[in-house]
Amino acid sequence: MRKNNINKKNVSIVKKINIGLLIDGTFMDFGINSFKELTDKKYDWTIDNITYKFDIKTISDDQIINGELDENGKLKHINVIILGGADKYIKLYYWSKYLKNKYNKWRNNLRDFIQKKGGGCVCICGGSETFCLLDCDKDTHISFNEKMMKETSVDATNLTVKTKTAFPLLNQLPKSGNPNDLGHCAYLVYPGQGGLTGATLDFRINKNSFHPILKGYNGDSIQMRWAGGPTIHNYKNESVILHYPDRELSELHPIKQWKYVGTGSGGQFGKWTGLLKSINNELKYDNNKKMINKEFKNMLSGSSSVETFINNIFKNSENESQAKNLFEKIYDGILKAKDWNIDNNNVITTELAGQAAIVAENSEKGRIVISGPHPELPIWNNGWIAYTKNSTENCLWDSFYKWKDYSIQDRRNYWLFCRIVAWAAGLNENELPPFPEYNRDKTQGGDDDGKGVDKDSWISTLIDFLKRLFRIKS
Repeated sequence: MRKNNINKKNVSIVKKINIGLLIDGTFMDFGINSFKELTDKKYDWTIDNITYKFDIKTISDDQIINGELDENGKLKHINVIILGGADKYIKLYYWSKYLKNKYNKWRNNLRDFIQKKGGGCVCICGGSETFCLLDCDKDTHISFNEKMMKETSVDATNLTVKTKTAFPLLNQLPKSGNPNDLGHCAYLVYPGQGGLTGATLDFRINKNSFHPILKGYNGDSIQMRWAGGPTIHNYKNESVILHYPDRELSELHPIKQWKYVGTGSGGQFGKWTGLLKSINNELKYDNNKKMINKEFKNMLSGSSSVETFINNIFKNSENESQAKNLFEKIYDGILKAKDWNIDNNNVITTELAGQAAIVAENSEKGRIVISGPHPELPIWNNGWIAYTKNSTENCLWDSFYKWKDYSIQDRRNYWLFCRIVAWAAGLNENELPPFPEYNRDKTQGGDDDGKGVDKDSWISTLIDFLKRLFRIKS
């Protein structure tokens, strides 16, 4: 996003938007570097001789618990918090059961930051699942992951979220385990380490909202990255900004299910043997190796559960940093466990079509944006899914599929991300960052996102569209 062409001598005011980035997941932290690029690349803009700048700093759970967001705290200058894509609910669930005072302080202080102090909060993907209550049907079986989400939330909004997820591989250990229970998480773990996760989708703009974030934008949809995020529900006076595509993800980009087999002749014993062997390889020099093996054997015998296992890791660790390190080793062992077989007759099902994807809310004082997709992550065009060949070496670490023949787009939706963060920070409609030049209402001032769209790239996009329309192969 280039600075507007204004004589610097006329610029008399600099308005800083102070952002607190709260991530700190157990296994996954999405978009950290992309968030920080807001400052690194100087995504500033100038309107009426006022230059607006983002200043982003990572903040910790301990700082929130210690009250540093208060009027007299060290973080009193923070205007808006970004809850990024992280599986924070695992830690929060443990706090809610065994460290209730800590959990309540974290939740209440974050809630007060919005409802009493008037701060903003932008929640993306896993951050939305941390902030909002998980909406589950009473009679529907839920995984332990979903149980943790359901029982821990900031509880500062009436908005709810829906998702389908489970622990990779562990969801298949029970005799009743179904590969499809992995849900959205399959799009994150099936591509393996370093693979393209999620999918690029065309999110439909809600033309009836007239919300400042997209008011004046010329277009019917916005191409954006989805990486396992939820759908948003229970909105009444809140503004739906974007909807998921009307066609289901599992139809647009279907991925086949994979069944965990384990070692030897398979069966329950083969599954557990293969998993323990892989985890022990990651725990070679760890003092907790015996404890971990005992916990898994208890789960195999039915005398323990995943919930007890997770809680005992926290209890037996000197601190949360050590617990996280241990979780990471176990998780790597899960990802490297062999063997898996592809199920050519079944795909991972999703329930995203037509649902709300981004919703904005004015709370009692502050502003909240809940997002399923990632406006800060790179997107790609075209491509197809190539599956890994069946072998005795198949594992999640190496991938079950890869995207082929795609083109990564340098431009991201930073203009959208900037507008979301700026609005949540309290800026009014006339202060928000400009739209990209190629899709801007003539009445709006400002400059483009630093890239724009030149003639050649526009023609290439048109050709790609026509090829898809008439099923023409390159």
